[in-house]
Amino acid sequence: MSQQQDFQPRIGIAANRIVSATLFGIAITTYAVRTYIRARLMKRFLADDYLLLFAVICLIAGTGLDFANKQHEYDLFVAVLNDPDSVLLLSLLPSIPTIFKEEDAVQTIWWFVIFPVKLAFLFFFRRLVHRLRNLKIWWYCITTFTVLAGLTCVAVTWLSCPYFSLAGIICKHTPHLPFPFFPNPL
Repeated sequence: MSQQQDFQPRIGIAANRIVSATLFGIAITTYAVRTYIRARLMKRFLADDYLLLFAVICLIAGTGLDFANKQHEYDLFVAVLNDPDSVLLLSLLPSIPTIFKEEDAVQTIWWFVIFPVKLAFLFFFRRLVHRLRNLKIWWYCITTFTVLAGLTCVAVTWLSCPYFSLAGIICKHTPHLPFPFFPNPL
């Protein structure tokens, strides 16, 4: 047997789900405590609070979609790297476009979690530097850069590998392998 036929993911799906669920719980708890404190002390919400609310909504959506799609992703990845002619791969062929579209959607949602949190920090810092002209100019520059970086990250998710077929496996997961590294089953 070759080493390629013995491929198993380094991190199993159970471990992945346990870590994801734990971090999800910590994030939701932290947000709930922060919101409770903000509501009790300030009695009003600011832009950073709404950005964090948007991030939490995206976190819930992304985690749910990730949990729903993870088994198919693992099965497909193992089937392709172990035996491209396997029955498991043939059974997954009709769902490959859906798997890749959901994977790209999850990745996009993660960017919509990360960048609103960054912007929330920036809006918090804006209150600290709003009277200092030089720092305020830097704040606008950094905020503009952050927004542009966020938009770029979302666009790159879809533009770097626009294939929702078996070709997507190569450009998403195995860019070091020559194209095509397995026969076209279609």
